[in-house]
Amino acid sequence: MKFSIDRHIIIEPLKQVASALPSKDIIPILSGILFVVDQNGLTMTAGNSHVFISATIGPDDFEVTKPGIIVIPGNRVLEIVQKASSDLTFEAKGLEITIKSSSNKFKLMGNDPEEYPPIPTVKAEPVILEGTDFKKMVRKTVFATANEKTETVILMGVNFEFFEGRVRATATDRTRMARTELTIDMENEFSTVVSRETLNILMKIVPNAKIEFQFGDDGFIARMKGIVFYSRVLEGTFPNIDRIIETSFSNSATFKTSEMLSALENVEIIAREEKVRKAKMTLSNEILIESNTSGGDAAVSVGLDDYSGEGIVMNFNLMFVIEALKALDTEQATINVNSSMKPIYITSEGENSIYLVLPYRVRED
Repeated sequence: MKFSIDRHIIIEPLKQVASALPSKDIIPILSGILFVVDQNGLTMTAGNSHVFISATIGPDDFEVTKPGIIVIPGNRVLEIVQKASSDLTFEAKGLEITIKSSSNKFKLMGNDPEEYPPIPTVKAEPVILEGTDFKKMVRKTVFATANEKTETVILMGVNFEFFEGRVRATATDRTRMARTELTIDMENEFSTVVSRETLNILMKIVPNAKIEFQFGDDGFIARMKGIVFYSRVLEGTFPNIDRIIETSFSNSATFKTSEMLSALENVEIIAREEKVRKAKMTLSNEILIESNTSGGDAAVSVGLDDYSGEGIVMNFNLMFVIEALKALDTEQATINVNSSMKPIYITSEGENSIYLVLPYRVRED
């Protein structure tokens, strides 16, 4: 194998592929990136047994002297390309690969490509989503997944439900919930749970263009321009959130999103003194946010655009409400609640999203 390529052409696809490299060399061959040069161009593949990414550079975008295939140490080839100041030439003889750029010359020992596992295939009806819409759905939900491994692994992912021409994304860690919906052109009904880890990798490479998904029982494939992404999905049954969602409320407060965020972030300066950033919220003709810790006290009030109810006091995790409000893209938001023991619901007109935060136990006055 021998080819020459402009650094600016290879760098981004190589970085995208390298994002799938494992952090630990559990399977030695997976610490490398598979390079294939043939009539289709240059295809680079990396994976960690759960996620695989392939990127293809067309044959017209680089110069091929000799086609071939080899597995090159992943982190080393990425660093060499990142630091290169000119075009690069790759030449493999047996399992030895030479990389030249300007006055730099590197020799690395590669691995047998026959040992590299193929990317799994998925046979299913394609689902087309706009990259911007998909990224928005993930951004609005992924923060509410469980981020520590527990016996309930299924909660470490986002549940995507496809039904009645819609896709609904839901995440929960049992103390909060984030949900958003999107209308799509699809009639099939199914659901799948994609891990937070997978979504974080995928978000780095998703373009602002159409993505073709194929979801299977064990995994899914996402096809983008020049990129093929595969990941396993989480096994298990996602909890039925619908049964706990309330639709009528005794207290409802509407406010400017930016003003509420500013108030919460100011109180957080004090609340962060404690491991659990607990605060007290009093709903009346205004919202009063308070925090009392060993490091000091804070109290900030927020004016309301609209309010209905007799007033209520509750304790809650400050960061959970902050993250929910940051996920909204509207100028106004609404907090709905029935009692200090019932969940806090955060919604916004013009958005098909809902956020739920469980309060801490507090005595109602």
